[in-house]
Amino acid sequence: MSTISANVREAQAPLRARYKTDPGTALVVDHGRTSGTDASDPYHLVVEPVPGCGVVVPVGVH
Repeated sequence: MSTISANVREAQAPLRARYKTDPGTALVVDHGRTSGTDASDPYHLVVEPVPGCGVVVPVGVH
């Protein structure tokens, strides 16, 4: 195991212990919004990771 891996494990140890005793504290709730840019093309859309953030990620199904 590398030094970096060992340091990460050490740093995560308190969180891991906390999540084992209280799993609800590990819950992360995210929100996103999708929208199509062209109604005739249902295979391409954009995802806004956080509504109102101003960042959109184009997505295509292939």
